[in-house]
Amino acid sequence: MKRCATALGVLLAVATVLVVTAPPGSAQAVPKGQEPVMLASCGQSPGPVKVKVFMDRLKMDYVYNATATAADLVTAKNAGKPFKALIIVTGASLKGMGAAGVSIEDELQRTTALIAEAKKQGILVVGSHVERRRGTTRTSSRSTRSVRTAK
Repeated sequence: MKRCATALGVLLAVATVLVVTAPPGSAQAVPKGQEPVMLASCGQSPGPVKVKVFMDRLKMDYVYNATATAADLVTAKNAGKPFKALIIVTGASLKGMGAAGVSIEDELQRTTALIAEAKKQGILVVGSHVERRRGTTRTSSRSTRSVRTAK
């Protein structure tokens, strides 16, 4: 039962992120995500792996690179295989950042440059936060900073 509730929660979070709507009263067209997709992380939390599971099940055309950089987007474009969407899963993990050998400042700087390059190329950028600590609604200041960067 717990497992089903957790899976449902993750599915709803992913669905919420993937369905992008225009603000009320806006005359702008609703952006539509297209494939291929770059799936990246800001904060090195395990969140992108959860999103990856759903993308696999949906048989989506994507590349998962937790430490994606602006150069990765440029390389794909120059190879004639540009990404059409970038999903950045936010959430800071000291364990994940330690394993990657980066600090939160490194992550924020990398993600800011990644978003800037995506916008330059006209790539749809989607921010996603799919985790929370069990039994609490608070987040760490590192997670909050990663969410604000991808906003």
